[in-house]
Amino acid sequence: MTQRPDRVLVVDDTPENLLLIRAQLERAGYAVQTAAGGRAALEAVAADPPDLVLLDLMMPGVDGYEVCRRLKAEEATRTIPIVVLTALQAREDKLRAFNEGADDFLTKPVDRAELLARVRSHLRLKSLYNQLAHERATLSAVLGGMRDGLVVIDAARDIRFCNRPAGELIGVAPADLEGIELRDVFARVAPLLEDPEGFRARWLGALAEGQGYASFEATVLRPIRRHLAVGVFTVTDPRGACIGWGTLLRDVTREREVQRLKDELVSIVSHELRTPLASIVGFAELLLSRPFEAGQQREFLEIMLEEGHRLTALINDFLDLQRLESGRQEIQVAPTAIGPVIERAVVMAGPDPRRPIVVDLPADLPLVSIDADRVLQVLMNLLSNARKYSPDGGEIAVGARIADGTVAVSVRDHGLGLPPEAMPQLFEKFYRVDNSDRREISGTGLGLAICRQIVERQGGRIWAESDGLGRGSTFTFTVPVFDESPSNGDVLVVEDDHGFARLLSAELNGAGLTVTRAADAEDAIRRLGRARPRAVVLDLILPDLPGEALLPMVRLASAERIPVVVVSVKELDQQQRAELGRQGAVAVLRKGPGVAGEAARTVLTALQRSTPGPTASGRDDNNLEKRE
Repeated sequence: MTQRPDRVLVVDDTPENLLLIRAQLERAGYAVQTAAGGRAALEAVAADPPDLVLLDLMMPGVDGYEVCRRLKAEEATRTIPIVVLTALQAREDKLRAFNEGADDFLTKPVDRAELLARVRSHLRLKSLYNQLAHERATLSAVLGGMRDGLVVIDAARDIRFCNRPAGELIGVAPADLEGIELRDVFARVAPLLEDPEGFRARWLGALAEGQGYASFEATVLRPIRRHLAVGVFTVTDPRGACIGWGTLLRDVTREREVQRLKDELVSIVSHELRTPLASIVGFAELLLSRPFEAGQQREFLEIMLEEGHRLTALINDFLDLQRLESGRQEIQVAPTAIGPVIERAVVMAGPDPRRPIVVDLPADLPLVSIDADRVLQVLMNLLSNARKYSPDGGEIAVGARIADGTVAVSVRDHGLGLPPEAMPQLFEKFYRVDNSDRREISGTGLGLAICRQIVERQGGRIWAESDGLGRGSTFTFTVPVFDESPSNGDVLVVEDDHGFARLLSAELNGAGLTVTRAADAEDAIRRLGRARPRAVVLDLILPDLPGEALLPMVRLASAERIPVVVVSVKELDQQQRAELGRQGAVAVLRKGPGVAGEAARTVLTALQRSTPGPTASGRDDNNLEKRE
């Protein structure tokens, strides 16, 4: 790339001087513009700022002094070097010119070599200044954009820089810190710290000479309570001499809380695992070491089996919760009638004459958007708890009602009830009400935490109500009513196999894409009529219509040529693949291990292309991706 020549503006009211200086500069390779007076010079600079100004002082109207003053007063022009070129020789004239902002002073007549040398020198200095200014701006942007806080202290222990995150972490505006002494900083932040004297001592100790890096932790009380990791490092010059210090501040509140919860979780899980294991191992040792009658042996084995089931339930619940909290447990919502899901849960709960389940459902319940399997899991847990915590028997009532765009499902019992202090913690992991009348009731302490995760991930909420101990409990959760308005999913998955559809959805979600699903061609056409997905993943074997017949309908239903990725178990020859390509398929993938991930990557690649889909003409069918 050719570098543009430096541009010089020559200002003089004498035409002969303008012509002479212009010729000298142009022969030296500069781009030259001229102005015959001060006003014209200001207008020229405003229109297109030059790299340097050669300025005569004595001009009618706006003289050179006024031009200097105005150019140096404006932010956009104050860095332009101004070299005065005048016949005035008095010391007072030079001083006045410099006071008004001139960068150099040459007396006419000036030697051509000296003029060019001065021009080169000032342009080189300006280039260096611009480079330094750019680097400073870049550095300032980088430091200001850091997520961690940064405070820079000079050798005199004055604050020279404080970025925005540092100010936010310690509750002080960065501008209020810059330029003040370190002792004044301590005075300002002391009221915000949990242990101000300890913080001051550790920080000053970290600033001691000879330490390359030191770290400690501190707690800030305001504007909110935070735990900070503080790192202090020495800044040295090329010879190794200390010229200041940097202080890094990192918010570790969440990390400390996660560690606390992890330690607590390990402790609780260890206890919960050891208890059934101790019973299993203990009874096994008894059976091996001593002879027992058949009835007693059976009793021991039943206890071992029960403890084994308890252990299995704990492990399964723990794994379920971990998958839900990490997002690895896929939630696949679909329009569903809630009534049959509730009825199925009741059937699975089984009969219990002492604690019968009574269902009361209105006839006009709308469809809801849920993952039926996961909601069934919630209902089974609530029904199991209702019976478990009703040791004296009593009816279990299951109901549903429409409430503010949701359907609220409730499970009510007449059992042990809940104390008010238990409500805030009821859905926390491993929390159990500490009461003598329920210590003999076994459980993992994870069921309600899992219920909350499942319900909240489907856009609902869950809560409990009770009039107190011995007065029963009601657990209620909401699920969103199915919205008939168009879905805005990025990808429409047309697949009748529920398991594989969920696998495809998980892979597409992992690629950052939202998904809607159609189980057959009729549903796919209906969804395409209501919405405009950005891509389609299509199975060729559908219950009501072959995918090959649906593919042209996808093109007709979409105003734009959206990419279609075919994923099927069918074996296709080259001619069949070419026909699919002509109908809009950008790739044909064979179902098998790993194909769901490959389909997601193929969709993402197709969406990232400048042309989102195939064109009707000029298509090279041999380019259709073929993958087995």
